[in-house]
Amino acid sequence: MDNWSKEEKKSDLEILLRSSLEVLLHRHAGPYEANFLKLRKLYRPKIGLPRTHFRRVNALLNKSLSPHKFDGHGLTCRFKDLHLTESFWIELRELLAFLTQRFGTTFVESGTLLGLVREGGLLPHDDDIDLSIVLKATDANAAIHEWIEVKKELSRLGLVHEEYMSICVEFPLIKLKKIQDVPVDLFPTWIENGKVFTYPHTFGTMSEDELLPLLQDDNFNVPIPRMPIRSIEENYGKDWRIPSEKHGKFIRQTQRKFRQFIQNGKELKW
Repeated sequence: MDNWSKEEKKSDLEILLRSSLEVLLHRHAGPYEANFLKLRKLYRPKIGLPRTHFRRVNALLNKSLSPHKFDGHGLTCRFKDLHLTESFWIELRELLAFLTQRFGTTFVESGTLLGLVREGGLLPHDDDIDLSIVLKATDANAAIHEWIEVKKELSRLGLVHEEYMSICVEFPLIKLKKIQDVPVDLFPTWIENGKVFTYPHTFGTMSEDELLPLLQDDNFNVPIPRMPIRSIEENYGKDWRIPSEKHGKFIRQTQRKFRQFIQNGKELKW
């Protein structure tokens, strides 16, 4: 599929069959993830075959790949089904230190932070690591331009999951290469007039001194916000201590405040 031009491509069904067979042949250790991620793009609403076709095949493949699965992050596995050792945390701390040295203060956030605070570890149902870089930018427009440069540099260094990014260019998310089978998502933060803006959940409703200086998590020695509960409340609401499907709805409501930021970024092709 990687080398097929539009002229060579016989049909969407043929691509679906080819990628599915490749998945079944290579299992979760195979080189097929890029093909399947590209295939997802064909089955967005109103593009290619009805999306239900893709979902049915995806569901069948996930049964074969269990406990791994394909979702919006590509090939993933829930933390409860992974056996992460100290070597994983060493690699994560090394990545955090590198990002901090190269681009700016970097910390764990969102689901990763929630797990560390609420569970004392990673959320069992989660499947990725969430990080954020505090940019030098002091307004949204400057943050967009700086984020574009961060992405370019990470790409040049070979740290970006390029196949995923080819289908996710409309959002200010940088998908880094996996650490021991675990996807890593990177998001932008900037400080504007003493207020914190962290996509996609905090829109100027935290003060700088609630975020900085960072603390170190007691269990895994990774950097977290100075007031981690405030950050979690921004992301998941006041009832964050109780696992709930409503948390996703809360995040989406906050994300709407970043609409103009997202639109401006799209125009500049982040």
